[in-house]
Amino acid sequence: MEKATIKDVAKAANVSIASASRALNGVGRISPVTKDKILRAARELNYVPHFGARSLIRKKTDIFGVLLPDLYGEFFSELVRGVDTAARASNYQILLSSYHNDAKETKSAIAAMRGRVDGIIVMTPYEFGEITYSDVIGAPIVQISSLNNHGGTPIIAIDNFQGAKIATEHLLKQGYKNIAHLSGPKVNMEAKERLNGYLDAIKNICPEKIYEGDFREESGFEIAEQIASDVKAGIIDAVFVANDMMAVGLINGLKEKKLKVPDDIGVVGFDNVPIGRYVTPSLTSLGVDMSQLGKKAVEILNLLVNGKPNSADTNKLVVFTPHLFERESSIKPE
Repeated sequence: MEKATIKDVAKAANVSIASASRALNGVGRISPVTKDKILRAARELNYVPHFGARSLIRKKTDIFGVLLPDLYGEFFSELVRGVDTAARASNYQILLSSYHNDAKETKSAIAAMRGRVDGIIVMTPYEFGEITYSDVIGAPIVQISSLNNHGGTPIIAIDNFQGAKIATEHLLKQGYKNIAHLSGPKVNMEAKERLNGYLDAIKNICPEKIYEGDFREESGFEIAEQIASDVKAGIIDAVFVANDMMAVGLINGLKEKKLKVPDDIGVVGFDNVPIGRYVTPSLTSLGVDMSQLGKKAVEILNLLVNGKPNSADTNKLVVFTPHLFERESSIKPE
């Protein structure tokens, strides 16, 4: 059976094709009675609008682009869940893509969405270039990024510095004396902010000790051998890890080295991903509700796309401050 066309709908409703187009695309003036008759005919014929033609008529795609550094892991899935929920509530679909943690590919990945989306949400933990991302895509943009990475677009940021400081101070309050840091990659601005928060918290209290990771679970597991050696040598007794996935890998690696968390070493992560609650011991972590952060990004983009670019919500830096979720991995035994 052939698909119904707009001509079929117009014929069934006994109206012109132009009237059918106005009713189905929500543009132009048409009486409520005529519009209802056309929509009823469309339903009866199971008419599905042609996406490309509809976009040209309305000059809108009803799609928001979402570009992330990576698509793997619970951190990103929680963010996407919030974006998708809010987008659907506003009658938008999402087009999801990744630039595979390659900062050089960010602008080309954004350019690939040009003309395909009404606006874009992009997470950018790398430094802004001279050309803003809005210039690249030619559409409104909301950035999820560092507090120090403002490039002229609305930004939603996590206060990584303060979160890292809270995490490290928590370990100090628990009675740990020599706290190390397992960092993220050097090129990542969020990793830099978390490192700086750690350094600020231990200043004049204990010597700094930094291990470099890359945010992957495997890097936490691999560094466990060196950390275990330093624990046994009495150099460190706790570690603040720059993200939860590395912390999970580290805990598993320490188990293989016959070290107990938190008895031999305290561990705190960052991001509060759901899996942290279910590892043994459960992982103390700093985090924000990434789903709510995603919803906020859609809220701001919706205002930009639909003609309210000077709204207070579109011109301010929105900051989410992480909260401490205290669990077993950091509670020092009496």
